[in-house]
Amino acid sequence: MHTLSPRLRPCVSLRLITRSHRFSLFSKSSPYLVFLSPSKFTTMSSRRSAFDALMSTARAAAAAKRKPAPSQSISPKKPKTPDPLVSAAKTLADSVESPLCIGTRGLSTGNNVQNPTEKAPPANMNAEKGEFGIGISKKMRNENRIVELKKKIGLLKNKSADFDPKGMACWEKQERVPFIFLCLAMDMIANEGGRIVITDIVCNMLRTVMDTTPDDLLAVVYLLANKVAPAHEGVELGIGEASIIKALAEAFGRTEKEVKKQAKDKGDLGLVAKESRLSQSMMRMPDALTITKVFNTFRLIAKESGKDSQDKKKNHIKALLVAAIDCEPQYLIRLLQVVI
Repeated sequence: MHTLSPRLRPCVSLRLITRSHRFSLFSKSSPYLVFLSPSKFTTMSSRRSAFDALMSTARAAAAAKRKPAPSQSISPKKPKTPDPLVSAAKTLADSVESPLCIGTRGLSTGNNVQNPTEKAPPANMNAEKGEFGIGISKKMRNENRIVELKKKIGLLKNKSADFDPKGMACWEKQERVPFIFLCLAMDMIANEGGRIVITDIVCNMLRTVMDTTPDDLLAVVYLLANKVAPAHEGVELGIGEASIIKALAEAFGRTEKEVKKQAKDKGDLGLVAKESRLSQSMMRMPDALTITKVFNTFRLIAKESGKDSQDKKKNHIKALLVAAIDCEPQYLIRLLQVVI
């Protein structure tokens, strides 16, 4: 057996030869076990040792196990544009599944259920202004006023000592006097033959106007006298029967020929206007006529002059007839004809 030379001591790799048999330092069949102290080695051989080779192989194997398998690079998918038909179908399905509730704002889903403890606003609150869309319509208010006036109009026949203006009026203080009040009073006068009774009717009518709306008294007196201005002003309506017939026909959707024929049969154009109004239904009820509005319109008619003045007068009359109700058209025509 050969011993190691002192020059070979620093070497890491050693070969032991026994009977021409070559074995490794770490082989189990080696008869000799050689321990080398690293502290005795001052230099390292340029050749790799078996230990280094084994450790390098072991590290490579361990690193290969720890290294995750390369994942396939997947390009990010672009979000799909939602199909409008699918979205609409889903929305419809959701709306069907959720219960519908009726609240103050109309139909809503179950998330907006009205609290049953909350009190609903009164139906008649500001009914005339229609804030809740429930109140009495203009037509109903006008009809109710006419019914009330017709029940009370007979009080005008009472003697002055027995008459109470507050019990006659069906409008508020300082409110414009409705034109229907004057028309019903004139209608009652037309059916009376006694001068004393007619005087009582006119007197009590004027007292009622003075008690409620004194500002309308002048207009009432002028209309009763078939005047639109004082005599010294020389202002007249200046409107002919042809213009009145044309305005009446246009206001009530009739032909002039029909109006003339009916006026000839009845002998009163005012009655033709009244029957035309009663036979026609109104889709929209205009504001009720007042005595002041009628009087001011008559003054406008009287002041119209120049080119197209007759057409302008006709349009003023037409506007009054469209807004007139019950017996108002009859006395509008008679006032325009200066026939009471």
